[in-house]
Amino acid sequence: DILKIGLESNNSTTVYAFYEDDIAGGIAAPVIGKLRECLRSGTKYQGRVLEVNQGQVRVKITAIKH
Repeated sequence: DILKIGLESNNSTTVYAFYEDDIAGGIAAPVIGKLRECLRSGTKYQGRVLEVNQGQVRVKITAIKH
């Protein structure tokens, strides 16, 4: 599955994965600060689900090239 990665308008500190415009979950990563900064500056990202292990989902996040 492909997810949209972004910030919710009323919560600009948490980075979320969205599936069909609904929040699928929050993103946890060592580089979350840099990802948040890039999202705020306009870079668009998508995520691809790599693995589902009970409630934890591994997602590969990549920038969307225009």
